Amino acid sequence: MMYRFLTCILLMVFTVSAGLQAQVQADVIAQITVDATQSLGPVNRKILGHCIKGADNHGIFSAKSPDLKVLRYGNGIWNPDTQQPQATPLQLLKQMRPGVLRYPGGLAVHGYNWKDFVGPLQSRGDKLFGLEEYLTICKQVGALPQIVVSEYTGEASDAADLVEYLNMPVSDSRKWAKLRAQMGHPDPHGVKWFEIGNESWVDYRKLVTSELRSPYDAGRHARQIILAMKAVDPTIKTGVPVKEGTHDAWTRAYLQGVGDAADFLIFHLYTVRLGGNAPMSPEVDQLATQAAVASNDQGMHMIRQTQALSREVLGKTLPIAITEYNASYVQKGQPKVKYRLALSAGLFCADNIRNLLQPDSGVFMANYWMLLNNYWAPLWTDFKSGAIQHKYAPVHFFELWGEQFGDVLLDTKVQSPTQSFAGFNQTKPAIGDRHLPPQRLFDVNLLDNAKQKNITKTDKGIMQIAGDASGISIKLEQFKGHQYPEFLIQPNGQMPKDYRPGRAGLMYRATFEAKWTAAADSSPITLGLGMMDLRGWTKSGSAVGLDLLQDATDWKTFTLDYMPRPDTPGLVVLLRLMGGSAPVTGTFAIRNLIVEPWQNETFPEYPLLTSTASLSDDGKSLYIMVINKSADRDLTTQLNVQHFNATKAKYYEVNGKAMNAMNQTQDDFVGRTHNGTPLPTPLAGKLTHTFPAHSMTCIRLEK
Repeated sequence: MMYRFLTCILLMVFTVSAGLQAQVQADVIAQITVDATQSLGPVNRKILGHCIKGADNHGIFSAKSPDLKVLRYGNGIWNPDTQQPQATPLQLLKQMRPGVLRYPGGLAVHGYNWKDFVGPLQSRGDKLFGLEEYLTICKQVGALPQIVVSEYTGEASDAADLVEYLNMPVSDSRKWAKLRAQMGHPDPHGVKWFEIGNESWVDYRKLVTSELRSPYDAGRHARQIILAMKAVDPTIKTGVPVKEGTHDAWTRAYLQGVGDAADFLIFHLYTVRLGGNAPMSPEVDQLATQAAVASNDQGMHMIRQTQALSREVLGKTLPIAITEYNASYVQKGQPKVKYRLALSAGLFCADNIRNLLQPDSGVFMANYWMLLNNYWAPLWTDFKSGAIQHKYAPVHFFELWGEQFGDVLLDTKVQSPTQSFAGFNQTKPAIGDRHLPPQRLFDVNLLDNAKQKNITKTDKGIMQIAGDASGISIKLEQFKGHQYPEFLIQPNGQMPKDYRPGRAGLMYRATFEAKWTAAADSSPITLGLGMMDLRGWTKSGSAVGLDLLQDATDWKTFTLDYMPRPDTPGLVVLLRLMGGSAPVTGTFAIRNLIVEPWQNETFPEYPLLTSTASLSDDGKSLYIMVINKSADRDLTTQLNVQHFNATKAKYYEVNGKAMNAMNQTQDDFVGRTHNGTPLPTPLAGKLTHTFPAHSMTCIRLEK
């Protein structure tokens, strides 16, 4: 492995014997300096937010029936028999000290009608965990409510009614405020934070009754919702969702539609990804776990890009809410290692919190997706009793953040060795000491001699008109639904050896022209082009797509980038045809298609040791949170604590057997390895400690 120092380690002066001084200096390879007088402001606990699920996936994706565990139990946080929170998960949530709780969900909010979740229980059917039940959770945890408003279900007036229900005093003219009072809450709840939709670029026709809107029209619709809500209560704050980066066409058009209505932008931070059910070789396992810890600084780069896009399109920099983040490992079947629940995912989340807590992050709120009894969830409980059944690795990191961090953020300086990373899936390489843009490696078309795969006429209404290695033309006739037909296949053996998968930072860039000619009576459709691992999406989970090609009513040039997995056996090029229940007719064509080898955008090597510190409100306790992101290297570190005369020190540590450990069995334990273990009292503000590989540690100093 390659290590590099961020800065030269300064000469260290100790008030101990010369022999010990020489020994410590030889061993120390990192430094952390904290000044207890240099406050960065209050610790923003809205960064420690979580999500409470109240909307089920019925009608979304493949869910064909209501999810009663969500509707009745709030995924395990609510006891419908006692009409109170489940004591055990509630207490655990309190210990994590989240500043906000997001409700009612992510994509499931598309089908959520809040009016079905208020009023007498006997009128709500299975919807026993509703809006008031969620607000009870918020109050008992001490967290602010954060509500996602569906832009798919209902009208702008329904969103305005929601604000009346939550925030308006009772009067004869206010039907919804009166209902709230009748349910035992005469005083307004005073909810401030609202999200308008969730990932609104996701195709509307996942709900059959929903309308497909262009990005600009979706933005105008969000604007109408915001204006209607603020007409009821102008003090509320509303945010709108955007995609990462500065070049996304959907986001640009959407924000133009929103205009000046929104108060903040919503960004979902999924910088590390893995999918499929292909066997994981040791090499791929190492890359998958390393991607989690290499990606944190790349996430901050995405946030800065989003700020730049805000300035460019809206003329101002809006604050950002990261209302979902996680290590996005979507694996099929029953893999041996569920990477989303592994120690490496916990380190990703922990360092993400550290980054976002900094006042210059541009982020004022963040929510982990998803804590409790869900595919993503590291915490599993019994729905009837609330008893904890299992705590996977990430839970322990959230517990430490909640239990052992103070109230005032302190300026913290770190000098650390760094490590390189070859890149994996959507996590880009980290090599060298500077940020570099993508660079073309060689003027060669990797699709030369690619095998054509003809699309035959089917009952799905697709007919190929023409096609070769440089493009394809198809006719859609009364087409319905979604199809992803492949039309070019290029095994590795047909590519130049130097540009096959496995080269560090290798990326394939496709450039092409596209055109869509719709029949006069055609319904809308979303069209795109994709590149995929030859093994297919289900097995490899490795693919990219570029949509909105239907907007090209004349020939228009597009670019699509794909970083293959190192074990990718070849490349597939495919079309993305995403219609709805109404028939689509027209001609879709791709021409002048080439795929070239590029070196991906490259980031500097990432620091192995990161840290931030805080002070208790009374100034008597100082907390230094330290994360060692190395897979195999313990880091002996000198801590320099200025203007804090500690009389005792102790430490708390979360660690496990390896980066891919999940705490699923005793053999892959992850948990609290130290819990208040005493340390030597710092001498002249100096303390040396060895932080073990793949760990998170809080050193707590007390006066």
